[in-house]
Amino acid sequence: MRFLASEYVIDCADGGRRRRIDSLGLDENGAPVVVEYKRGTDAG
Repeated sequence: MRFLASEYVIDCADGGRRRRIDSLGLDENGAPVVVEYKRGTDAG
């Protein structure tokens, strides 16, 4: 994966609140990859 940004903020298409992406990248085919990090010990 090629890393592009961290803490990337996007505007929702429906005009709703802004969203934050933890990490944004591109895979080997150039497709976007979104990574969300979670903290905790719960498997869910």
